[in-house]
Amino acid sequence: AFAKFGITGSGFNQTISRRSGKKRSSLVFRLSVLLVVLCALTASYFLFFSKTPTAKLTGPRTIAVLPFENLSSDKENEFFGDGMTATLIDMLFPIPGLMVVDRKTAMEYKGSKRNLKSIAGELGVRYIVDGSIQKQGSTIKINIQISDVQTGKILKSKTFDGTTTDLLTMQEQIARVIIYELQLAFN
Repeated sequence: AFAKFGITGSGFNQTISRRSGKKRSSLVFRLSVLLVVLCALTASYFLFFSKTPTAKLTGPRTIAVLPFENLSSDKENEFFGDGMTATLIDMLFPIPGLMVVDRKTAMEYKGSKRNLKSIAGELGVRYIVDGSIQKQGSTIKINIQISDVQTGKILKSKTFDGTTTDLLTMQEQIARVIIYELQLAFN
């Protein structure tokens, strides 16, 4: 019966297998597209809907850089401590997911003798960077501490020594150490 249409036995089987092959590849293509769409929807859910809002300041990635205490008798040396505070804040801002207390707010705690836990509670932060500066002649010593106020642990405590001729280099070096230590703590 198929002979009058020009289809013989072997040609008929080839036509059927080509059609089933086309259907199979079409089905595979449709399933692949469906799988890609499902993956995209799942990824979108986790990216946009499953996260807690990052504006919440009590989260684990919040930090305040308190003004550095001038331990020198010369009050004119406070400019370096204020500069150190500003440099650290500026270098911390670009870290993704890290909320940094602004400089004006942090400067309100200059000279404060209150404990870090109460300051952290007022600012809504988990981490606090604080330190002191001592200058004698052209020699300068900077002590710095990074504290996890939630656990009460000191993440890093370090002393930097230098001279007044390389203050800007010291500020950048200290900032890089702090950023590195915080990234370790976050991971």
